[in-house]
Amino acid sequence: MRKALIWGAIFLPTCRPAADADRSAHANGTIEPNAFATHFQVQRTVDGMQLAVFGPGGRADTLGTYALQDASIGGPAHAGRTLNVPCRQIALMTTTAGYFLEVLGVADRVIASVYPEELRTNGLRERYRSGVLVELPGAPDAAREQLIALHPDVVFDAPYGHSRPLNDQPYTTVPVCEYLEHAPLGRAEWLRFFGAITGTEARADSILKTVQDRYRAMASSRTGSTGRPTVFFGSYWQGRWSVPAGDSYMARLITDAGGEYLHAGEGHGENLGLSIEQVLADAALADQWGMIVDVKDLERSAQLPGLDQRLVSAMALRHGHIFVANTAEADLFGKALLEPDVLLADLIALFDPRHHPDHIGTYFRAIRQ
Repeated sequence: MRKALIWGAIFLPTCRPAADADRSAHANGTIEPNAFATHFQVQRTVDGMQLAVFGPGGRADTLGTYALQDASIGGPAHAGRTLNVPCRQIALMTTTAGYFLEVLGVADRVIASVYPEELRTNGLRERYRSGVLVELPGAPDAAREQLIALHPDVVFDAPYGHSRPLNDQPYTTVPVCEYLEHAPLGRAEWLRFFGAITGTEARADSILKTVQDRYRAMASSRTGSTGRPTVFFGSYWQGRWSVPAGDSYMARLITDAGGEYLHAGEGHGENLGLSIEQVLADAALADQWGMIVDVKDLERSAQLPGLDQRLVSAMALRHGHIFVANTAEADLFGKALLEPDVLLADLIALFDPRHHPDHIGTYFRAIRQ
């Protein structure tokens, strides 16, 4: 389970139009271009499909290349290199993958997962409670023997923080790194990645088109809007303040929603650490004050971590223009990945409440002073 301020630490270029629907020619086959995602690629060849996954360095940093062969034709699936698709026995070493699988309607194929008690998807949670979904240890080495016994068709895992899969394991581990994507719509586009492996490509494309159309229409409606609020957004943890860099996922959401992010011109990828003096300066300038928190039963600003009297007296807080993304109540690191249009709608309603008086926030919501 990855729970960090991943919204802030990811590069994000300006929202751009979808890639041409026509497939691009390639020496070894036909590449099916993504509209926004840059860290995986699907390629059609004379022998079937090929899937490549890229690390932080993009195509120069290939984490794995996998042949996807039609399971109905048969043939051995060589562990570590090929998959018989559609895969029907799936194990999760990263819970993020579960949300994509549930949306695609194939949660019933998941036979094992790390941290199953933390899964918020109805289908996977019910499978765990009924005993058909097995709990795996969080460390890949500890889970190895259990995975060998289960013999899944594929194991989805986050590629960082532990050693690469061993070559002699009798199952194929495929890295999932949607958190590297630059754009909110890029993360959602990993539905195509899971669709290719599970044989649900048509469903993935249909869902994506709806999400992309909604997001682009809302972002377009805010382009050139007047009275754009100046926005602070950050987090406070163990005595330290941090905010997303100016080229981050969260900065793009704020901009697309019609806000002016205070640190839009600063940093590159990594979160920025701020002194209390800088936070106070930001507070004096901010029209809207936003935080990502994990606070149960959050009702008032006095419950927010890091707020002292100096900050409470600042402009945004003094006027009650405060909003939160609260992981204790909203599935910010799961379902939100697939609903960038909902994230954007929440922010637009916060920044322009006169035109959206009846909006109820799903991921971002205002709180009382």
